[in-house]
Amino acid sequence: MTDVAISYARAVFSLALERNIETEILKSIQGFKNSLGEEEWKFFLHPKITKVEKHQVLEALNLDNLTLNFLKVLIDNSRFALLENIIVAYLELLNDLKNVALVKVFTKLKLSETNLEKLEKALVLRLHKQVKIEEIMDQNLIGGIKIVYQGEVIDLTIKSLINDIKTQLTGGN
Repeated sequence: MTDVAISYARAVFSLALERNIETEILKSIQGFKNSLGEEEWKFFLHPKITKVEKHQVLEALNLDNLTLNFLKVLIDNSRFALLENIIVAYLELLNDLKNVALVKVFTKLKLSETNLEKLEKALVLRLHKQVKIEEIMDQNLIGGIKIVYQGEVIDLTIKSLINDIKTQLTGGN
């Protein structure tokens, strides 16, 4: 994620926060992005379509003023291509505000509800935050679990454990 995307996310987030509509704005921006098909993306990114024409399309949509103005600023500054990264950065800001940690959990098979609850409780104790787990099935794993949170990786996969044993057997640290 670029610093530019983070800057735009912070700007729109601070305006939403002032109005106490930070969650609504996220939903609005995500909804707009999700409504765009390939042709619509091409339209908004096309350099020969004027900014005025792009603005007119946005104005025809049923968007709240903050979302509308935010999207116009992206177009005016030729930053529309950063929309997805801005949404990711905005979501991180919102989760920080709400003291929520988004954690990705990679497993070969879906975890049982019991194991998922145990993992969530352990992560809450470790991170001191509410936890939202995104479970990702990875068929390349032999077994075990890999947990990723804000760049930190806890790798308890069988492959990782085997590599650790190999390193120890060859005299590595």
